[in-house]
Parts: sequence; structure tokens; C-alpha cells
Amino acid sequence: MRELTYYVAVSLDGRIAGPGDDFSAFPVEGDHIEMIFRDYRDNYQVDVLKQLGYMTAENKASLTNMEFGVALAVLMSMCLMYLIRDNRRALFAVLAAVAVGFLIIGASTLLHMSGMISGFWWVALIGFGGYLAYVPYNSVLFDRLMASTHFVGTAVFCIYLADSAGYTGSCLVQLGKDLLAAQTSRAEFLQYFSLVLSVVGTLSIAAGGVYFWRRGTADAELIERRSTESST
Repeated sequence: MRELTYYVAVSLDGRIAGPGDDFSAFPVEGDHIEMIFRDYRDNYQVDVLKQLGYMTAENKASLTNMEFGVALAVLMSMCLMYLIRDNRRALFAVLAAVAVGFLIIGASTLLHMSGMISGFWWVALIGFGGYLAYVPYNSVLFDRLMASTHFVGTAVFCIYLADSAGYTGSCLVQLGKDLLAAQTSRAEFLQYFSLVLSVVGTLSIAAGGVYFWRRGTADAELIERRSTESST
């Protein structure tokens, strides 16, 4: 019989639901292509490290230290983004942060494959890159996007749309790996996933940045033209 590993969110006292089976205390928001990658990396982090030769059961503090460092680095990056007051500049700062996250994932994977960094540092760096791409997307991108383009809408609705695509994709990736690439180890699959995500993600963000740059420039020229016409 195959071993089944079950992941579930729990409270600090070990509960998976409140009185009356209430689970409203648990957050249910997530995201998209980087969310799929982050989800896979987090779900199978221990398995990947074992396949790379790291016995986490003998040194559980190493995982805590790794994730604490990732969280601290991403938190500092987010704090710097909030210092930008201009919405258009902030939008491109968010896109740049997401692109840097994708590049970190790809660069660290190539370094690991060439033997220049250890498996432990690879897992840590793709975690940092994944969250650097994921957190700004899920927290400030849609707010800055709507503010800079003057689009009337609700950012939460956009986040929910991204969530639905992200969680569906996460399930499909995990099922696809088990059904179509069962002979490939999770560490190898994560390497291939990292390279594909880095290329596709970086190109997608670059295309989005070019589009919104051109749109912002066109909108500014239109506003200036209307202002000139009204003054004359």
C-alpha cells in the first residue's frame, strides 16, 4: 500500500476547526502560477530535502531557520515597496520585484545543477524567489494597478480569480506529476518546474510591464492634450 501524506492547516492548539466545524479563522486566499510553484515547493519541501541528502528529522531547526530567513527578506522587500507613493512607479516596482523573484528561482536552480550551491541553499533561494513573486502579487499588485490606470473595480475580486486559477493549477500539477511522471523524483521535478517557471514568469512580467508602460504614456499624453484644449 502506498504511503499517503496529508497536509492540513491547524491552529496553535492543534485544532483544524472551531466550535460547530467553523473554519473561518483560516485564510483561504492564494494565487496563480507562482502560487502553484510555491504550493508545490512547500508541500514537498521535506521530501525534496531528503532526496537531496538532508535528514530534516535530525535537524528540525534548519527548516525553521530557512523559512524565517525567507520571511524576513520578503517582509523587508514589502516594506520598501510601501514607501513608494506614486502609484505608477509603485506598479512597476511590484512588477520588478516579481520578475526578480522569478530570476532568483532560475539562477539558483542553474547554480545548484552546476554544483555551485548546495541543495539546502537551493531550496532556500527558490523559496525566497517564490515568495518574492507571490506576496506582492497577492497583496499590492491589483491595488496599484487599479490606482495607476484609474480603473474602477475591486482588487479582492481579481485576487479571487487568480486564486481559483492558482489552486486549480496546483492540483493539476501534483496530479500530473504523480500520473505522468511517477518515475521522476520530486527533487528533479522541482528543478524542471523551477526552470520553466523562471522563463515563462519573467517573460510574462516583462510583457505586462511593456504594456502598462505604453498605456500609461498614452494616458498621460491624452490628459495633457485635453488640458491644453480646455485651456484654449
